[in-house]
Amino acid sequence: MYLNDINSELINFYTQVKDNIESLISYLKKYENKNNIKDYKKIRSQKIYDPVKAAAKFLYLNKTSFNGIYRVNLKGQYNVPYGYKEYPNKFFDYEVLRLLSTKLSKAKLTSVDFEKCNNISKGDFIYLDPPYTVAHNQNGFIKYNEKLFSWGDQIRLANYIEKIKDKGANYILSQTAD
Repeated sequence: MYLNDINSELINFYTQVKDNIESLISYLKKYENKNNIKDYKKIRSQKIYDPVKAAAKFLYLNKTSFNGIYRVNLKGQYNVPYGYKEYPNKFFDYEVLRLLSTKLSKAKLTSVDFEKCNNISKGDFIYLDPPYTVAHNQNGFIKYNEKLFSWGDQIRLANYIEKIKDKGANYILSQTAD
């Protein structure tokens, strides 16, 4: 299994699930009673450099932010508001995380531009989920992204899909209907 995403925080999360699951769970337990706006804002603003702690923060923000959205501003700062979600049973499901760790045990994880993923073989399945963009300069998402996935990037992606098809691989592309 090969997983790639340009979002290095997401790939770090998967890497820590794969390689350091018990340490990750230990840090996640520190967030269990912090599902409120005050703690959310404090945790969201923290700079964390330790990869395991950063992965715990990533999952915490995913669970507590509005609709689990991942979005950064032009400075690369996570800027999603608090989501006001309640978890009556489990805030984090540690057994599911342990199962995911097992499933990821042989996965190769990278965070590179999609064009650098050239290990495609006949019969492979590829899921592509590019950031939303539109063909004109009125892209409302530009103020929410550190780097815009431009119309030129969309053309690069279309060319990449042709390479996927030429190799006899299968793909699904998710995209906005705009």
